[in-house]
Amino acid sequence: MTPVRLYVAPAAAGKTKYLIDTVRQVSGTLKVTPCVCVASSLQVQSWRQRLAQAGGAIGVQVLTFNGLVDHCLAATRTVYTILDDPVEFRLLRTVVDETALSYYSPLKSRPGFLQEMRRLIAELKAAQISAGDFQRAVQATNGTARLEELALLYRNYQERLKLAGWADRAGLTWLATEAILREG
Repeated sequence: MTPVRLYVAPAAAGKTKYLIDTVRQVSGTLKVTPCVCVASSLQVQSWRQRLAQAGGAIGVQVLTFNGLVDHCLAATRTVYTILDDPVEFRLLRTVVDETALSYYSPLKSRPGFLQEMRRLIAELKAAQISAGDFQRAVQATNGTARLEELALLYRNYQERLKLAGWADRAGLTWLATEAILREG
Protein backbone atom coordinates (compact mmCIF):
# COMPACT_ATOMS: atom_id res chain seq x y z
CA MET A 1 0.00 0.00 0.00
CA THR A 2 1.32 3.42 -0.94
CA PRO A 3 2.01 5.65 2.06
CA VAL A 4 -0.28 8.62 2.58
CA ARG A 5 1.13 11.95 3.67
CA LEU A 6 -0.82 14.95 4.88
CA TYR A 7 0.77 18.36 4.44
CA VAL A 8 -0.63 21.14 6.60
CA ALA A 9 0.72 24.68 6.83
CA PRO A 10 -0.59 28.25 6.78
CA ALA A 11 -1.59 29.92 3.52
CA ALA A 12 1.32 31.01 1.30
CA ALA A 13 3.79 28.81 3.20
CA GLY A 14 4.93 26.99 0.04
CA LYS A 15 2.90 23.76 0.31
CA THR A 16 1.78 23.75 -3.32
CA LYS A 17 5.23 24.50 -4.73
CA TYR A 18 6.81 21.84 -2.54
CA LEU A 19 4.20 19.25 -3.53
CA ILE A 20 4.41 20.10 -7.23
CA ASP A 21 8.17 19.59 -7.10
CA THR A 22 7.74 16.34 -5.17
CA VAL A 23 4.99 15.03 -7.47
CA ARG A 24 7.04 15.82 -10.57
CA GLN A 25 10.02 13.98 -9.10
CA VAL A 26 7.99 10.91 -8.05
CA SER A 27 6.02 10.70 -11.29
CA GLY A 28 9.24 10.90 -13.28
CA THR A 29 10.19 7.42 -12.08
CA LEU A 30 6.97 6.01 -13.56
CA LYS A 31 6.84 3.59 -10.60
CA VAL A 32 4.08 5.43 -8.73
CA THR A 33 1.02 7.36 -9.82
CA PRO A 34 0.82 10.29 -7.39
CA CYS A 35 -2.60 11.33 -6.17
CA VAL A 36 -3.13 14.79 -4.69
CA CYS A 37 -6.28 15.67 -2.76
CA VAL A 38 -7.38 19.30 -2.46
CA ALA A 39 -10.46 20.97 -0.97
CA SER A 40 -12.40 22.20 -3.99
CA SER A 41 -12.85 21.98 -7.75
CA LEU A 42 -11.30 25.44 -8.06
CA GLN A 43 -8.20 24.20 -6.27
CA VAL A 44 -8.06 21.17 -8.57
CA GLN A 45 -8.05 23.51 -11.55
CA SER A 46 -5.43 25.78 -9.98
CA TRP A 47 -3.23 22.84 -9.01
CA ARG A 48 -3.31 21.37 -12.50
CA GLN A 49 -2.50 24.77 -14.00
CA ARG A 50 0.46 25.26 -11.66
CA LEU A 51 1.68 21.72 -12.37
CA ALA A 52 1.56 22.42 -16.12
CA GLN A 53 3.43 25.71 -15.65
CA ALA A 54 6.13 23.85 -13.71
CA GLY A 55 6.69 21.51 -16.65
CA GLY A 56 3.93 18.96 -16.11
CA ALA A 57 4.09 15.35 -14.99
CA ILE A 58 2.77 12.00 -16.22
CA GLY A 59 -0.18 10.33 -14.51
CA VAL A 60 -0.69 12.75 -11.62
CA GLN A 61 -4.24 12.69 -10.28
CA VAL A 62 -5.57 15.81 -8.61
CA LEU A 63 -8.86 15.15 -6.83
CA THR A 64 -11.29 16.65 -4.36
CA PHE A 65 -12.15 14.62 -1.26
CA ASN A 66 -15.20 13.12 -2.99
CA GLY A 67 -13.01 12.26 -5.96
CA LEU A 68 -10.52 10.59 -3.62
CA VAL A 69 -13.32 8.51 -2.09
CA ASP A 70 -14.46 7.45 -5.58
CA HIS A 71 -10.84 6.66 -6.53
CA CYS A 72 -10.39 4.46 -3.43
CA LEU A 73 -13.62 2.58 -4.10
CA ALA A 74 -12.62 1.98 -7.72
CA ALA A 75 -9.09 0.91 -6.75
CA THR A 76 -10.45 -1.65 -4.28
CA ARG A 77 -13.13 -2.80 -6.75
CA THR A 78 -15.87 -2.05 -4.23
CA VAL A 79 -19.31 -2.40 -5.76
CA TYR A 80 -21.98 0.02 -4.58
CA THR A 81 -25.12 1.75 -5.79
CA ILE A 82 -25.21 5.42 -4.90
CA LEU A 83 -28.54 7.13 -4.43
CA ASP A 84 -29.26 10.24 -6.39
CA ASP A 85 -31.01 13.07 -4.54
CA PRO A 86 -34.63 12.28 -5.50
CA VAL A 87 -34.28 8.61 -4.52
CA GLU A 88 -32.57 9.54 -1.26
CA PHE A 89 -35.39 11.96 -0.39
CA ARG A 90 -38.00 9.34 -1.31
CA LEU A 91 -36.29 6.75 0.89
CA LEU A 92 -36.09 9.22 3.76
CA ARG A 93 -39.77 10.13 3.25
CA THR A 94 -40.69 6.43 3.40
CA VAL A 95 -38.66 5.92 6.59
CA VAL A 96 -40.26 8.96 8.25
CA ASP A 97 -43.76 7.87 7.19
CA GLU A 98 -43.25 4.30 8.45
CA THR A 99 -41.67 5.25 11.78
CA ALA A 100 -44.00 5.81 14.72
CA LEU A 101 -43.19 9.31 15.94
CA SER A 102 -44.75 11.32 18.73
CA TYR A 103 -42.42 14.27 19.27
CA TYR A 104 -41.90 14.95 15.55
CA SER A 105 -45.39 13.89 14.47
CA PRO A 106 -46.52 17.48 13.72
CA LEU A 107 -43.44 18.07 11.56
CA LYS A 108 -43.09 14.77 9.72
CA SER A 109 -45.11 15.87 6.66
CA ARG A 110 -43.19 19.14 6.26
CA PRO A 111 -40.51 19.21 3.51
CA GLY A 112 -38.11 21.11 5.78
CA PHE A 113 -38.14 18.19 8.21
CA LEU A 114 -36.75 15.84 5.56
CA GLN A 115 -34.07 18.35 4.63
CA GLU A 116 -33.00 18.68 8.26
CA MET A 117 -33.01 14.90 8.74
CA ARG A 118 -30.83 14.50 5.66
CA ARG A 119 -28.44 17.18 6.94
CA LEU A 120 -28.27 15.57 10.40
CA ILE A 121 -27.61 12.10 8.95
CA ALA A 122 -24.87 13.49 6.70
CA GLU A 123 -23.31 15.25 9.70
CA LEU A 124 -23.38 12.09 11.81
CA LYS A 125 -21.84 10.09 8.99
CA ALA A 126 -19.15 12.72 8.40
CA ALA A 127 -18.21 12.32 12.06
CA GLN A 128 -18.24 8.53 11.53
CA ILE A 129 -20.97 8.03 14.13
CA SER A 130 -22.93 4.91 13.31
CA ALA A 131 -26.67 4.67 13.90
CA GLY A 132 -26.06 2.15 16.67
CA ASP A 133 -23.47 4.34 18.39
CA PHE A 134 -25.79 7.34 18.20
CA GLN A 135 -28.69 5.34 19.61
CA ARG A 136 -26.54 3.97 22.47
CA ALA A 137 -25.26 7.46 23.29
CA VAL A 138 -28.79 8.83 23.43
CA GLN A 139 -29.91 5.95 25.68
CA ALA A 140 -26.84 6.29 27.95
CA THR A 141 -27.66 9.93 28.62
CA ASN A 142 -31.35 9.24 29.18
CA GLY A 143 -32.06 11.23 26.05
CA THR A 144 -35.24 13.10 25.47
CA ALA A 145 -37.99 11.86 23.15
CA ARG A 146 -36.65 14.30 20.59
CA LEU A 147 -33.21 12.63 20.52
CA GLU A 148 -34.62 9.11 20.80
CA GLU A 149 -36.77 9.68 17.71
CA LEU A 150 -33.83 11.14 15.77
CA ALA A 151 -31.77 8.07 16.67
CA LEU A 152 -34.63 5.79 15.63
CA LEU A 153 -35.01 7.55 12.27
CA TYR A 154 -31.26 7.35 11.64
CA ARG A 155 -31.21 3.64 12.48
CA ASN A 156 -34.25 2.90 10.29
CA TYR A 157 -32.75 4.86 7.39
CA GLN A 158 -29.43 3.00 7.66
CA GLU A 159 -31.21 -0.36 7.84
CA ARG A 160 -33.17 0.44 4.67
CA LEU A 161 -29.98 1.49 2.87
CA LYS A 162 -28.22 -1.70 3.89
CA LEU A 163 -31.19 -3.92 3.02
CA ALA A 164 -31.34 -2.44 -0.49
CA GLY A 165 -27.55 -2.49 -0.95
CA TRP A 166 -27.47 1.27 -1.47
CA ALA A 167 -25.17 4.04 -0.31
CA ASP A 168 -25.78 7.73 0.07
CA ARG A 169 -23.01 10.24 -0.69
CA ALA A 170 -22.20 10.68 2.99
CA GLY A 171 -21.85 6.91 3.43
CA LEU A 172 -19.30 6.48 0.64
CA THR A 173 -16.51 7.60 2.96
CA TRP A 174 -17.32 4.67 5.23
CA LEU A 175 -17.33 2.26 2.31
CA ALA A 176 -13.98 3.59 1.11
CA THR A 177 -12.47 3.36 4.60
CA GLU A 178 -13.68 -0.23 5.03
CA ALA A 179 -12.40 -1.18 1.57
CA ILE A 180 -8.95 0.30 2.22
CA LEU A 181 -8.71 -1.45 5.60
CA ARG A 182 -9.68 -4.76 3.97
CA GLU A 183 -6.99 -4.31 1.31
CA GLY A 184 -4.56 -3.24 4.06
